[in-house]
Amino acid sequence: MNNLRYLIKRSVQAALADKSFFAGVVVTMGITIGVFLVVLTLGFYMLLKPLSYPQQDELFVVDYQRINQSGEAETSFFLYPAAEALYRNIQSAKDIGVKAQSMLFFSKEVLTSEPLQPNLATVYTTASTADILGIPMAKGQWFPPAELGQRVPGAVISYQVWAEQFSLREDILGQKLVVNGVSHPVIGVIQADFVAPQLAEVGLTTQLWLPWDFNNSEYKEDWRNVEGKLFYLIKTPAASTGQLSVVLSAMANEMFRKMTIDNQHFVGWSADIEVTPLRSKLVAGNMTTVIFLLAGGLGLLLIATSNITNLFISRVVSKHKQLAISATLGAKKKHLWLQMFSETLVLMLASSAVAVLIALLGFGLIQRFFSTQLARAHEISFDWMTLCSALLVAVVLAFIISLLSIRIVNYRQLSQSLKSSGKGVGVQISSGVRNALLVSQISVAVVLIFCSASLIKNAATTLQRHVGFDSTNVLRLEFRIATLDWQGWDTYAPKVTEFRDKLAALPEVEAVTFARSPLEDIYQFALTYSGDGKRYYPFHRNVDHNYLDVVGQRLLAGQGFALKDVQSRTNVAMVSATFAEQLGQGDITSVIGKTLAIDSIPPATIIGVVEDLVVPSKAEIPPRFYVPNGGSALWLMLKLKPGTVVTREQVTALMRDTNNQFALTNFSSLQADVDRANFTHLVTLTVAGSLAIFTLLLAFLGLFGIISYGVKSRTTEFNIKMAIGAKYNNIFNETVRENISILMIGASLGTIFIITCLYFYYDLLSVYISISSMYMYAITIVAVFAVLILSSSISMRTIKKNSIVNGLKGIAA
Repeated sequence: MNNLRYLIKRSVQAALADKSFFAGVVVTMGITIGVFLVVLTLGFYMLLKPLSYPQQDELFVVDYQRINQSGEAETSFFLYPAAEALYRNIQSAKDIGVKAQSMLFFSKEVLTSEPLQPNLATVYTTASTADILGIPMAKGQWFPPAELGQRVPGAVISYQVWAEQFSLREDILGQKLVVNGVSHPVIGVIQADFVAPQLAEVGLTTQLWLPWDFNNSEYKEDWRNVEGKLFYLIKTPAASTGQLSVVLSAMANEMFRKMTIDNQHFVGWSADIEVTPLRSKLVAGNMTTVIFLLAGGLGLLLIATSNITNLFISRVVSKHKQLAISATLGAKKKHLWLQMFSETLVLMLASSAVAVLIALLGFGLIQRFFSTQLARAHEISFDWMTLCSALLVAVVLAFIISLLSIRIVNYRQLSQSLKSSGKGVGVQISSGVRNALLVSQISVAVVLIFCSASLIKNAATTLQRHVGFDSTNVLRLEFRIATLDWQGWDTYAPKVTEFRDKLAALPEVEAVTFARSPLEDIYQFALTYSGDGKRYYPFHRNVDHNYLDVVGQRLLAGQGFALKDVQSRTNVAMVSATFAEQLGQGDITSVIGKTLAIDSIPPATIIGVVEDLVVPSKAEIPPRFYVPNGGSALWLMLKLKPGTVVTREQVTALMRDTNNQFALTNFSSLQADVDRANFTHLVTLTVAGSLAIFTLLLAFLGLFGIISYGVKSRTTEFNIKMAIGAKYNNIFNETVRENISILMIGASLGTIFIITCLYFYYDLLSVYISISSMYMYAITIVAVFAVLILSSSISMRTIKKNSIVNGLKGIAA
């Protein structure tokens, strides 16, 4: 014990003896390990950490796919009636392996019973959801078992809603919440620590739970259009999912064909069921991001470790006499390694302490800014996994660095060095070790800088693209008729039009249009083009005659909708430039006058071609077509006059004055929506740029340290050459040529790694690869070459500035 205490004390003293060395190592490794801990923890939560639900390995999401005549999957969302039919079939089936099942319909609802009419993230669901997810109750109870269609009112609220909307009032149970005209008594409050699965939207925390039968889906009897807000959960043993998919597919296909037998469009179509683990479903959209971050964090750690290893090796050289004394006094090589390991461990533990602080900061930033982009980001916190990882990284790095450092020591020569006055037996770093360190740093730097440059190019291109419309001074509104006693659209349309007129009469408003946000692609229809008789599947949008003026979307050919087209719903259409190019085989004007036919709907004549909308979240521009909407809808956009403002309170007051059943569900700036859509690309640009800069900085420090040591060890050689007539430039060029050969080896290894990754993961990485990737590769090589030249130039300055005589005498300049 005393020996261990002495070793620790001596190691701490040795580590603190050179304060600049201590600070350099701790800061460099602290930041690098901190970044690595952040991405490692993020990867752990996304890929490995179990969900907080009981028996989470038995929880699966059921995906409903419609397969067209060509055998291609059209969608992976449920048809609403198909989901209810499957639910009933599973209820009545025996011994198919489903322990429990649940349907969830995600929505945003307005509590019209509250004075401020808060808009809450809502899930309509069935009673068995509580058993599947293990929902813990803080007060009251969950929904009692009920058959579909029984319509038993009731509401379960989150702890957050209880605290924020009802101030934790003790008599919350029994309080009435009015949603869509239905009064729901509060029957339960969920515990604060429960996290509902974010299936519909990352970062959207469920605040209100209502019985399934009260949802207001528009597609309850629709066997044509999918319901993108509906999700289906089952609980079943993982081993039985293969057979279960076959059984459920047979059920779904039989019902689908039965219900679409009279629709010619669906001849030859079928339905198929896929069962996906809930954990995989939750993180499906973030796999590429996680892989990139993990690779980047690991690459930085490798470069930093290489740098620090070089510093430690150089330190071993400078401590030659101390090591020789220890060896002479009887210390074995393993004792010398233990001494180095303990000193290195002290430094790595100090670095890990700094890393933990960096990680805590990183976790806070992720939860603050990325909870709506990264799945399960809201769960990330400092826990045992992060702490153990920090300690493990410190021990592993200390072991590797000390092992590499001790390998340059020739123990036999070391123990004899004092007897021979140390002449000719000094510790030197072999050229092989130096070259290996150079190659490793260059190869890793090439990979990281190329990846960063490709991501920067991709993100910058996306951010610089014109979105195809003008979002300046445009507000976006959405509202709904808060009732389940639906009287038909014709009953409400006059009041909706009246509301539009009141908005248009505001002095701040320049124009109003009934249209969804240009960023939203929701509905996709199959139609036939009269020009070639082929079937196409473009996205569909309902707009009015003011749409192009409000959003500033350009008309490229033909004409737009007139007021009479909207009022009488004339069978006319506009198509996007991409769709026009598809239909006209490159000639967008040739489609004017042709027709688009949707099954059971009279053909619409194409009268105009409009500019493409470039939605930031889509890698490619899909085809779109536009038809008149009849002059009324539940979504509007307002074009404001410059320098004016319309508030939510103004809109809500006009809405109540028009019809007290109107409930505002969204009020946002279109520019803010664009900024949110671009946020992921902006983050990618920032992270990739920071990674590239940090990589170059670490590469420069590492290459400079290695090259500088090489120059220092060859100072006598260079001065002898200069004494017999060699020019400094010749010596410099010779040194650079030697390093360039190392650069070529390192760049080749990095290139081979990149090509290998592309070969095996092309589908995953192809979105980032294009002809411009060659330029990115050239930039990468130039950047690394510049770092190498700069490192060589600075290292050789001492040779240039010092006189030959002083150099031969070993006197520094």
